[in-house]
Amino acid sequence: MVRGKTVNKDNIRFDESISVQKRLEALRSDSGRVRSSHGQYRWLRPVGDYSDMCYVYALQSVLKKRIYIGQTKDLNRRLQYHNNGAVKSTSKDKPWELIAFQKVESISEARWIERDLKRSRGKRIRWIEEKGL
Repeated sequence: MVRGKTVNKDNIRFDESISVQKRLEALRSDSGRVRSSHGQYRWLRPVGDYSDMCYVYALQSVLKKRIYIGQTKDLNRRLQYHNNGAVKSTSKDKPWELIAFQKVESISEARWIERDLKRSRGKRIRWIEEKGL
């Protein structure tokens, strides 16, 4: 949430939300900036852009059979990064092959699914069997 500072009658500073109208105007403008009540500019970022599809994916190392779970907006490019050694956590176990993926509507949804899959081995195995290629 974007917040600005203001002063009350006792000269104590407290946070005040920028009005919804100002947020909408900023999101409609090209700059994406909004001016707070005391003159400073704040950048606004849309929360949960639902126009962009995201992927949760599972990769398996061809050599060591290790499984890696991740999320991305561009699945092909991300797989190339993993196989080129550009991702530190997977660079030593390359080459990688895609074994499962799921298309979701937002990055926040993808992050929650990724989090669940990384925390629970049982969920991860069931998800790979269900979404596997």
